Amino acid sequence: MKQKESVLFYHAQAAEQGLTGKDLEAFIATEIFHGIRAGDVECKKTYIKDDEKECMRYAKSLVSNHFKKAPELNGGIKYVPATVRGPIIKDEMLKELNVNLKALKALENADENLIQAVEAAIAQRQAQVDEAKQVSKKEKALPSVDQIKEELAKLGVVV
Repeated sequence: MKQKESVLFYHAQAAEQGLTGKDLEAFIATEIFHGIRAGDVECKKTYIKDDEKECMRYAKSLVSNHFKKAPELNGGIKYVPATVRGPIIKDEMLKELNVNLKALKALENADENLIQAVEAAIAQRQAQVDEAKQVSKKEKALPSVDQIKEELAKLGVVV
């Protein structure tokens, strides 16, 4: 049985028993723990089956994640992570522009022209950053034999 299916299945069982709150989560985690160990619940991390402590920790985390993310279990609320993962922005100007754009969009009466201007500045700066990355990649490329010979000649090494 897939992990989400197992959480929903054991949630229904716990609800029939009248369990709520922490008791409900503990029941589901315990059942999933036994399911993983028996091979009834899918788990790609095969090494977990042999380690009781790690398996129980995994089961508890799995239940917690599904309670946050599954609309069937969280009242239909769309899950929004506290921090958004994505590419790390190393360019300070680009970072500041993105912060300003986010702040502008949060305002009720934000000027649409100003938002578009900031978005255009972000696009322009992103293009500059991307171009700089391409140049640095070219610099890291291995030199040709002729280039090596030229460099050696400059140093006075005869080939």
